[in-house]
Amino acid sequence: MEQRPNLIYVLIILWTIIGILFLGLLITYTTNYLDQLNSKGSLSFSNSKFDTMMNFSLVLYILLFLFIVIFSFLLAYGTFIKKSWSWLLGIMISSFSGFFAYLGIQSLGNLIIMDNFSQMFANAYSTFQYVTFFMMIFFVPILLIILTRPGVKAYFGKT
Repeated sequence: MEQRPNLIYVLIILWTIIGILFLGLLITYTTNYLDQLNSKGSLSFSNSKFDTMMNFSLVLYILLFLFIVIFSFLLAYGTFIKKSWSWLLGIMISSFSGFFAYLGIQSLGNLIIMDNFSQMFANAYSTFQYVTFFMMIFFVPILLIILTRPGVKAYFGKT
């Protein structure tokens, strides 16, 4: 039986951590969205264009985080059982997550530029969001470096 390279175990742990972080973001965004809907007194969209846009963006974020959570755990499983699709999907998802984390950090920069410091870390929701984005900025290069190592590529059958 062929032994796994040690970097494969690091890869599995990183995918699991990313899945847990985005699961936390998914839960906070979902509870925030439901709280906003309940505070308006109904579960329907309002007539205001701004409210409709905010509802749409929150639902879009929830779907995006659900996508990342599902694929992170799927990648951890695929890496563990040595599926070749896991390598290519890992490159794609880590690049996509890195871009998404960059956009999240950019929103923090916009708050700093606008001198709106009171909203930056106003609640646990915002703090957890920015901590997750900073961790993703750290994790994505590590994932890409690990995925492009010759031993890891050979493990997935990519030479």
